[in-house]
Amino acid sequence: MKAMLAVFAALLWLTSFSHADEVRFASVELPPYAGEQLPGGGVTTSIVREAFRSQGIATRVNFYPWLRALALTQHPSAGISGFFPAYQCQPEEGLIASSQLGISVTGFAQRKSHPIEWQSLADLTPYRIGVVSGYVNEAEFDRWLNEGKLTSEPVNFDKNNIRKLLVGRVDAIVIDRFLLEYLFSSDPELAGRRDEVQFNSKPLNQRGLFVCFDDTPQGHELKRQLDSGLEAIDTLSIVEKYIQ
Repeated sequence: MKAMLAVFAALLWLTSFSHADEVRFASVELPPYAGEQLPGGGVTTSIVREAFRSQGIATRVNFYPWLRALALTQHPSAGISGFFPAYQCQPEEGLIASSQLGISVTGFAQRKSHPIEWQSLADLTPYRIGVVSGYVNEAEFDRWLNEGKLTSEPVNFDKNNIRKLLVGRVDAIVIDRFLLEYLFSSDPELAGRRDEVQFNSKPLNQRGLFVCFDDTPQGHELKRQLDSGLEAIDTLSIVEKYIQ
């Protein structure tokens, strides 16, 4: 009986969904992946919109603090169908994950003239490392920072870190690889100095980016539509256009 009711609910929702003007999502400020003031709302927002558009579905994205975005997704009365970008979607919180939108690679940017060499965290002890206050980088690395095992220089913004790196006040900075490329391509102050900096070949952390949907018949159908859309579009071209 429960299975029949679930199927009926899904069919009822799909009938109303086919006449809906748009599907609403919650997102958070995570440049350049998502942001209210970014072109297209950020690169993952652009990917989500294009994927749904390929399935004939319009979307609307509103930006909230992280916990608010999560709460809205879990309350159907809010009219929010999902949130992104998320590193993971917890089943115990009643969430399911889409196919992967992309990968966030966190690592070290360094001056080409003074590259750092490391294989373990202990190899980083001779270096002065720029970090952004409050960022979650990688669990063991963050623990070493908090315990004072590594020499760090905290700042409030990634751009400030890049400035310090360019003038040699730090040996390396922790940054998302795509964010590094985006800042050099979009910020006039930095654009002419891209050739001075490179991303270290050994990443610190890699995390997938997903859309989280509510674990309901509606959520599963939207996940199916998005996953089909992601297969139908060229996500790489969207990313490349974003950093040109």
